[in-house]
Amino acid sequence: MCGIAGILRFDRQPVEQTLLANMANIQQHRGPDDEGFFVDDSIGLAFRRLAILDLSPAGHQPMASADGNCWLVFNGEIYNHDELRCELKRYGHEFRSRSDTEVILAAYTQWGIDCLSRFNGMWALALWDSRQQRLFCARDRFGIKPFYYHQDAQRFIFASEIKALFADPQTPRQPNEGAVYAYLVFQKVQFGEETFFTNIKQLPAAHYLLVDVQGIRIQRYWQLDHSRYNPYISDAEAIEKFRHLFFDSVSLRLQSDVPVGTCLSGGLDSSAIVCVANQILFGNDSKPDRTNVGAQQKAFSACYSDPRCDERQWIEPVITRTGAESHYIYPDGEGLFADLETMVWHQEEPVAGSSLYAQWCVMRRAREAGVVVMLDGQGGDEVMCGYQPYYWSFMAGALQSGNLAVLRQALTNKPGSLDRWQLQHILRIFHSTLPLTWQSRLLYTRRGLPIWLGEQMRSQVYIQETINSDHPTLLGQHLERDLIATNLPALLKYEDRSSMAHSIEARVPFLDYRLVDFMASLPDSMKIRNGQMKWLLRQALKDVMPTEISQRRNKIGFGTPEDSWLRQYWTKIQQYLGQGEIIQRGWVDRQAANAILQSSASLASADEHLVWRWLNTEVWLKLLSDRPPTNVIN
Repeated sequence: MCGIAGILRFDRQPVEQTLLANMANIQQHRGPDDEGFFVDDSIGLAFRRLAILDLSPAGHQPMASADGNCWLVFNGEIYNHDELRCELKRYGHEFRSRSDTEVILAAYTQWGIDCLSRFNGMWALALWDSRQQRLFCARDRFGIKPFYYHQDAQRFIFASEIKALFADPQTPRQPNEGAVYAYLVFQKVQFGEETFFTNIKQLPAAHYLLVDVQGIRIQRYWQLDHSRYNPYISDAEAIEKFRHLFFDSVSLRLQSDVPVGTCLSGGLDSSAIVCVANQILFGNDSKPDRTNVGAQQKAFSACYSDPRCDERQWIEPVITRTGAESHYIYPDGEGLFADLETMVWHQEEPVAGSSLYAQWCVMRRAREAGVVVMLDGQGGDEVMCGYQPYYWSFMAGALQSGNLAVLRQALTNKPGSLDRWQLQHILRIFHSTLPLTWQSRLLYTRRGLPIWLGEQMRSQVYIQETINSDHPTLLGQHLERDLIATNLPALLKYEDRSSMAHSIEARVPFLDYRLVDFMASLPDSMKIRNGQMKWLLRQALKDVMPTEISQRRNKIGFGTPEDSWLRQYWTKIQQYLGQGEIIQRGWVDRQAANAILQSSASLASADEHLVWRWLNTEVWLKLLSDRPPTNVIN
């Protein structure tokens, strides 16, 4: 895992190595172990290394191909690098290291751009091909690793993080008011290739980009293949196939030459990873190299005194079952506001919710414990069908198909009742799944705009990434939309920044593309049955997980007591917002904002989520000016 950056000048002017060094240095947290540069007239590449595999100097980047024609900077992991290395050796390629970086170079030499289809992993890469005088950039299938860029008439500039682009004073720092509008009104943080900055774009997941004197060309190289949809698969076959794929995915992601740990929230996904990893590492038939795991797994969990959010009753059975070494972390409101500016500086955008702070604290504690690689359950809900709104899509699909028996069963066995706190959370998620035209009718008319919205924002157009899924079921379409366009891209962005801020590589076993392809091929009944979400996961791993976990029906997720945290420091928040820039810019109406803040201060009819968005936008704007992060509540 690393930080990458680079510049290709169209005007043939030489690249300044000082600028490249500045771009690399601002990403030092992504790679504290090494740095490297390649400059050849109008092309320059920069690299910061977090050493994970082959810790020797042989893994240094930028790395050249055997013939010297290609230079590569690469952020991520290719988990099937050993398999590919063996295949490439049969074609005559020779290797001088154990690094996956060298495998990428050989694969590109052998197969060209088509090498991407052979990789199983996560990556953002940039490869300079001197023979063709072009820069080849690519991002993994799900966008686990980031890639940002800016282009003007003189140059193409890219990096793992936006702040590295701003190391070049010619890169504009202009807020994208369409994105800010979508965040303030709709709580959106994902806009396709758009970002919170005008003229700063991100390369979409599953796409590659070619840059040469003719300009930029972007092309998709992978998408879910719905021709494999198999509604007739038996339960036994689906269980066996899923189990094989999931065990293999976890096993691949345990590869490391540095210490490995796991996130454990108490939910099904993280519990499944911890339990399967334990079986792989310590089962009766296992003979793996445990050097970088130790005598026990290390599991890291966020805990709270607030029972709405605390998961210890679900975490402890997993710890007991696996014998993992438990590390409990206790995020609180004081810590949140002390760290908020630093957190937003790393995220480079306003944060959607305080649950990110729990993730932040877990990653920080893991690094303090000496862990460098963390396995996490990100993607499990979107792949396995874990959010309650999916249940409504499942019911709608049964109604659409006329399957009244399934609909009756779904209504009878729906997963539990909802309290107000859970219902608000679900409605926020569910809104993002509605067609854009519905969202516009519900929330985007001049007459229906929030009274607190400032004049500058009232003419903004709502930005949202949309996809047209051809999956044969409504539930499958809903899952694909969340996987590709809405929920998951935002969660992966947060995961990357929270982990890399503490020099940790996060790995997500549920996003092995083979597993995702397989789950997309299954009928709805393999995902929801008898009122149970994630039915296949529960069935396939019921002998590995504690029974109370495999049969658990309620879901908290990475929740935090955000409302009580905000109220605890409400006066400080009012002072911080004060005559804030969000008001000065005309994004929020002063009079309406003051009224809301005063009513909230009296603990009546508060909209804590709205004030959270105002606060984060204010923090983000202040950090735009390159001001060092401070403590919000001081």
